[in-house]
Amino acid sequence: MKIFYTLFLAFFSLAITAQITHRPSTLKLNSPLPIDSSDTHIDIIFNVEKDTTYTVYWKVIKDPNTWMAPWATYVCDTELCYGDNRDQNTVENKMGKGEHTFNFHFKPYAKEGCTVVELVLYGDSRFSEEIYRVKIDINGCVKDISHKPEQIKLNSPLPIDSSDTHVDIIFNVEKDTTYTVYWKVFKDPNTWMAPWATYVCDKVLCYGENRDYNSAENEMGKGEHLFQFHFRPYAKAGCTVVELVLYGDSRFSEEIYRVKIDINGCLSSTTQNIVLGSQVKVYPNPANEYFQLDNDDNVDKLRLFDISGREVKTFIHFKNAQHIIGDLKSGMYFLQLFDEKNRSIKTVKLNKVSS
Repeated sequence: MKIFYTLFLAFFSLAITAQITHRPSTLKLNSPLPIDSSDTHIDIIFNVEKDTTYTVYWKVIKDPNTWMAPWATYVCDTELCYGDNRDQNTVENKMGKGEHTFNFHFKPYAKEGCTVVELVLYGDSRFSEEIYRVKIDINGCVKDISHKPEQIKLNSPLPIDSSDTHVDIIFNVEKDTTYTVYWKVFKDPNTWMAPWATYVCDKVLCYGENRDYNSAENEMGKGEHLFQFHFRPYAKAGCTVVELVLYGDSRFSEEIYRVKIDINGCLSSTTQNIVLGSQVKVYPNPANEYFQLDNDDNVDKLRLFDISGREVKTFIHFKNAQHIIGDLKSGMYFLQLFDEKNRSIKTVKLNKVSS
């Protein structure tokens, strides 16, 4: 059993340190109108940046919630073009330093709709050693909205008192359409403290303290739209991370876009302080209700797998975060750590125990 654990851990711990990038950076593929059986495609150019050669296999992963019959995709890699809905290759691709072109094709067969698929590169024919992945937006499922500043930071003035400080968040609708927008503020229960307060001024209204959702819809057409996010510490020092999430409906079920707001420096302010995987520590381990990380400046996201390889939880990570696992069954799990560029840093065994 110990050998099995070791092998399983190795599968998740491939050096996704592979220095690979791709272009275009945003992969969008739109069916021509009217929707028929036309074949449309996008060229994906992978660039191996270091002087090495990867043996690459790939899989196409489709979202079961948005994928529809009779749609079809197929991939032409550096060796072969595969048939409709052949979602993995059989002939290895050798990718050395430089650029390598894949063609991703989509056939709607007269069925309208949108979806997002992922093309995942692996280092072995068992598809266990992930190297790199890209998302492909078919027919606009990913909303064309961006925001500035790119990193949203808000710092209370010193000394900490009851001052109201705020940050302007400018959302930019990049395509010629109009969204009806509702929003919610999500606060991290592990770092949020009383008597702190936030409030939001959207395009229509300024809401009261800790009113974490809106009631009056915001119309957001092409162009820039200003929101203001306010924070009052009420003389309580500390840091936290909140998320402002935009929805397309008043039931808050159709998410459009989300941003993180770093209050008083909970998120790492630099990506230059690279932490080696061997330095990151998970504690407590064994864990009952939650676990935390130490030496974690370069960790952005966590994925937790059970012993069968099934993903059971995903966590967004920030400084001092406590990741809740109390709802999971006791047993051995594998925790994979990623940096902000979605590169794997380390995989560790996490032992979940009952109280």
